[in-house]
Amino acid sequence: MQIRNAPTGLMKELGYGNGYEYAHDTEEKLTYMQCMPEGLKDRTYYHPTREGEEKKLQKGLKRSSGSAIIRKIFPFIKSR
Repeated sequence: MQIRNAPTGLMKELGYGNGYEYAHDTEEKLTYMQCMPEGLKDRTYYHPTREGEEKKLQKGLKRSSGSAIIRKIFPFIKSR
């Protein structure tokens, strides 16, 4: 319920918005807040192709495959 806003007092009481991290309030302008449901968070949703701009993205992912921050920000992208 962290990504739901709480425009009413009742919704605040019910916990809407609890745990929400606004990226622009942080120094690095990033948040590591987990928004995906537990059953979906470890799935791969995108595989870049070897064509066009996706080819460049894929090369960048391979170069930084050991980077924890890349995996945190883009957990749904995996290089082939």
